[in-house]
Amino acid sequence: MHERYIEQVRLLMRALPSIAKEKVFALKGGSAIVLVREGSGTGKCALVAPGQRFSLGQRVMMLRPDKSRVLPQFFLHQLLSPVIQEDHILPLSKGSASPHLNIGALRRFPFILPSLSEQEELGRKLNALQSKARGIKLL
Repeated sequence: MHERYIEQVRLLMRALPSIAKEKVFALKGGSAIVLVREGSGTGKCALVAPGQRFSLGQRVMMLRPDKSRVLPQFFLHQLLSPVIQEDHILPLSKGSASPHLNIGALRRFPFILPSLSEQEELGRKLNALQSKARGIKLL
């Protein structure tokens, strides 16, 4: 599972045109999410994997959920959900040569906040479904 996130971060970082070399982060794995906030990659995001080092450019934001209230993995699932991607992020890119997402817009998105135990259970179920979907793609 973590290999997928490492690859997503690598692909995300290769897609960025300019990276501020002086802003290199090394966080505890799974404690932050990187999110493209501007340009054709707007809305792409990934969980920072254990040991992963990365740089933040001006077109990327780092989100550090309060783990006493929301699990980063659960928050990532929500960011990647059709409700957020199709209903809230995609409309920002229509009719714009350079779509962008700011923190104010992100705060207005309809995220759900179940208890931590429910988030863990939902996360397990979503991960299992993703594994099945990957298996089907390989057929």
